[in-house]
Amino acid sequence: MLKKFIVWTYLVLSILGFTTNAMAQEVTSPLFSSHSPLDLMIKANYNKLLKDVGENTDDHKAKIKYSDENGKRHKIKIETETRGNFRSNPSNCDFPPIQLEFEEFSDAEGTIFEGQEELKLVTHCQQEIASYQRHVYREYVVYRLYNFLTPYSFQVRLCNINYKPSYWIKNNIKPAFLIEDNDMLAGRFDGEELDNDDDYQPVDSAQYALLSLFEYMIGNTDWSVIPMQNLEIIRVDSNRHMPVPYDFDMSALVNPPYAAEAMQVDSLTFLEREYRGPAFSKKLIEKAVATFNREKQEILYFIKENALLNEQEKDRILSYIKDFYEEINRGNNEKVWIR
Repeated sequence: MLKKFIVWTYLVLSILGFTTNAMAQEVTSPLFSSHSPLDLMIKANYNKLLKDVGENTDDHKAKIKYSDENGKRHKIKIETETRGNFRSNPSNCDFPPIQLEFEEFSDAEGTIFEGQEELKLVTHCQQEIASYQRHVYREYVVYRLYNFLTPYSFQVRLCNINYKPSYWIKNNIKPAFLIEDNDMLAGRFDGEELDNDDDYQPVDSAQYALLSLFEYMIGNTDWSVIPMQNLEIIRVDSNRHMPVPYDFDMSALVNPPYAAEAMQVDSLTFLEREYRGPAFSKKLIEKAVATFNREKQEILYFIKENALLNEQEKDRILSYIKDFYEEINRGNNEKVWIR
């Protein structure tokens, strides 16, 4: 009974924008202080924007329009550009991920975007195939799962976005989510972002172990620390280097139709877990496993009661994660993640 009360309390606090346990952290932006979906219109010349892909893309002028909780309408001038690797290839996605850049900070004053400089927007990949919208929801859920385990994780905000090129074109509303800017992430810990040119080794061992098991839990091999791939490194406390993962669309938990081919495996092999992290001391692994176990009921409940997932998705994801928990809690020291 007490456990159910705690879980219900957590969900209420989460809906209201508060967090508890491992999710507790300083929130510096109102944009990520709530998990309720944000309704936005992004007006742009999509004929030019979506065709401008590759390494050398241009900035394209756009506007964000939305109404706040008091009904006040806001209009913010921004610049946009396409981003990404696999999903920026037109043969893979006709609607690639987008970067939002806030050039005129005065435009955003008094809005939910105040203080933002750059934001990554995860989009729906295929414009005319409705099933691709499901992948947005599932990847968003993966980011939220990592929030349960550690504050060293990217905050995300689900959106319903009207990609409307003009007032004379019908609405084109699709799900998406915004990812916290790297500098904002580092700023929450009074840290700084590092990149491949910086001396970011060694990374924090405890955080590395937790990250490695999480990627294993969701069935993701599309990441690495050396070289830095699909993660950021932030320096905190003068000399601690914390790895923070992102871009989970190639994971078995998200399981988009293009993933198996992109990872050059067949569809069944793709769904099989493969551990890609290094071996850690038994003490570090026990600490990471304890973190997973502490958050187990909240993680499972979050999936079971998640309105974004349909019943088929819930059953598959719950089964996949329960298998992970059984594996990490077996009394067996002969595991690839223990040295």
